[in-house]
Amino acid sequence: TANDGVQISLALLFYRDHSDKETFRYYDFTNVNDPVGLQTQQEAIDVQSATGGGDWPEAVDEALQMAVEKQWGSDASTKIIFQVLDAPPHSGAQYQTTYHGAVMTAAKKGIRICPVICSGADVELEYLVRQAAIYTAGTFVYLTDDSGIGNEHYDPGLENVTVEALNSLMVRLINGYHSGTFADPVDWRQELGETKETEETEPTE
Repeated sequence: TANDGVQISLALLFYRDHSDKETFRYYDFTNVNDPVGLQTQQEAIDVQSATGGGDWPEAVDEALQMAVEKQWGSDASTKIIFQVLDAPPHSGAQYQTTYHGAVMTAAKKGIRICPVICSGADVELEYLVRQAAIYTAGTFVYLTDDSGIGNEHYDPGLENVTVEALNSLMVRLINGYHSGTFADPVDWRQELGETKETEETEPTE
């Protein structure tokens, strides 16, 4: 509701690693203001599963390169990539060059990269993706053990951090980048408490 009348287009790019049977799966930009378009992208997410692997690094560099080279909106549009990852690209020079080039392309196109690191991340991955966020004026995001998902999560040890519900954080960032005004973060416990209180006090017919 904060951006009524704004057209929202969503693309999805799922990736694994070079050794996997299917490294990439892409769903092109779709107008999710349209209920049919929104359902299409939701169904695309629902059919995904975490399989494959064999080593820690993933095809992070190629996935980011593919994402930034897609047909984005006009110069006046707000462009954001939320790159969810728990591992870095491979350490070879070609992979590092591809990743750095993708970040620079994003910066030139006005695409903000907001990396979201998950369980399995470490300080080297934090350093890498924080650079991407800085270069593109994005926001570094990381999951915590509060999520209850995955294994133990890496803690960057940042001070004065508010742990938010991921969906609420993403909505807050999108609204903030689009409008230029960022709402204050709300602690996930407070949000959960407010939700429960609302449900309990909501009148029924």
